[in-house]
Amino acid sequence: MVCALRRAPNFALDDLTFVVTHFLRHLNRDSVWRILRAEGLSRRRPPVSGRPVRGKSTFRDVGNP
Repeated sequence: MVCALRRAPNFALDDLTFVVTHFLRHLNRDSVWRILRAEGLSRRRPPVSGRPVRGKSTFRDVGNP
């Protein structure tokens, strides 16, 4: 459950702990962190941005006048 909540909405650790403790009372912040670290989900994905990545643009072909 912890891993599924981390993957889908990409919750931060504190937000994830808040949600999970409503369902699984025995889990605390440290327990959630250990589960995420064991599954390789300890780092969040970077947010998706609509802006182009710097340095990855190409020049437009404007032709010769």
